[in-house]
Amino acid sequence: MNTFVHDLKIYNYTVSQTEVTNLFNNNSLTNPLSVSNINSTSVPTNSASIFYTLNTNNFSATSNVKYGLTSGDLTSSVTGFNASANTTTPGTVDIVGLQPNIQYFYLVEATNSAGTTQSPVLNFTT
Repeated sequence: MNTFVHDLKIYNYTVSQTEVTNLFNNNSLTNPLSVSNINSTSVPTNSASIFYTLNTNNFSATSNVKYGLTSGDLTSSVTGFNASANTTTPGTVDIVGLQPNIQYFYLVEATNSAGTTQSPVLNFTT
């Protein structure tokens, strides 16, 4: 009996579940979804506005902003905006109820049927 392996790929690191899904769906390790143009402003002393763009690349997507007092503890979150398939959608998310004169860390997380992607961790000070 002959056995064949089709489409063998070897990586020098552990492939995540999202990457496995992307390989299955898109034959690529990368999720076609991306977050770009991330910027924050903090005008009042107890809130901040996070600006970003979702690049959906043919998949509808949802987003949220995770934030916290350290870069490794982003346990709070606010719901972001949605983007339709095959669009590049800019938007703003407001975070309210913050403490004055405090540095906060945040990232933007976007999800679609191909998986989830996260921005780098950024920061702002109220």
